[in-house]
Amino acid sequence: MPEIIINSFSVATCFLIGILVIFYIPYNKKGNLFFGVFLISVGFALLSKIIWDEKLDIKFPYIVPFSELSRFVLAPSFYLSIWYYTHLGKVSFGKKWLHFIPAILFFLLVSLPYFLSLENISHLIGDRLSRIIGGLMGLVFPVQLIIYWILSYRLLKRHGISVMLFSSQKKERDLKWLLHILVWMLLMIVVSIIMKIKENDNLNLVSSYLYLLLVLFMVYSILKQKDIFFNDENKNLILQSILYPDVKNQIEKSTSRLNEDDLLKYKSVLNNLLQKEEVFIDPDISLASLADKVGISMNDLSFLINNSYNMNFYTLINNYRLDKVKSMLIKKQYSHLTILGIAYEAGFTSKSTFNNAFKKTTGLTPSEYVKEYTIK
Repeated sequence: MPEIIINSFSVATCFLIGILVIFYIPYNKKGNLFFGVFLISVGFALLSKIIWDEKLDIKFPYIVPFSELSRFVLAPSFYLSIWYYTHLGKVSFGKKWLHFIPAILFFLLVSLPYFLSLENISHLIGDRLSRIIGGLMGLVFPVQLIIYWILSYRLLKRHGISVMLFSSQKKERDLKWLLHILVWMLLMIVVSIIMKIKENDNLNLVSSYLYLLLVLFMVYSILKQKDIFFNDENKNLILQSILYPDVKNQIEKSTSRLNEDDLLKYKSVLNNLLQKEEVFIDPDISLASLADKVGISMNDLSFLINNSYNMNFYTLINNYRLDKVKSMLIKKQYSHLTILGIAYEAGFTSKSTFNNAFKKTTGLTPSEYVKEYTIK
């Protein structure tokens, strides 16, 4: 009994938030469209679980074709949501419908005949052909999961590199919560495999709680997610030329209209902004806003940072923030502030980001750094 209550709550949440994400969240619309489809597909997949666990397929035969169809929509819709979250192009279905060919085939060969006849498909096409189609569809689903899991992971890792070219705050834009969902999916796959090998009531209850936690995490994360790129369409067009097609080779491929004299001139302006005006303490500073202050385009500023400092925008800004923190930690005038308070004063907005960056740079935690300086 607890399983059906938990799963029913998960189903209702997926349907409700899926519709909300598609129609009512005003930003990241291109990614939200497919993530909403993904949430609704998860809802149907969980509904399918309820139907088979509670043996409701005879009582509600009309639901079966759609609930079973969801398994072939899950992976491609999740991948396409990530694709649109991490790309600046307009929403264009174009060739994207090809990702749903397995779902279309399943609908035409299985769902539609079942829906029309309310009988097993073997009554329409014969037992032999029915078994062949069933075997193929059973093979397509796990293969599809593996392929889209890998593709999604690669997109998210590449986006993590892209963010560092234009934003000083990774946590708000790097979509790491989607990586967490991928890990969670692996866990759910392992649990489902174990359950197929050996049925276990306790494991069935555990899986219901895991699904509920996953759904709640997805809802929390999607509602918390801010704009990934800029609000200004013109700035996004310029940013598109910086990010694509190959982020890894961005330093080599960057081009600039600036000559050597201009580079020296604007490097001096940038140094002044960073060292004297301390523009890095603004937590919302971005490549676009800094380019406006320097008086050059985002393309030229990206080129300047990559070639004159041999690092990306994110690293440059956070190096200055770390230097500011280290300076403040050893000055008595800031002794009334906590270490985290000092980090916020320097422009950091995340405790985990600050601690990780500090440890990576100094080899010490902030408190260890203060203690070591005090001893010296």
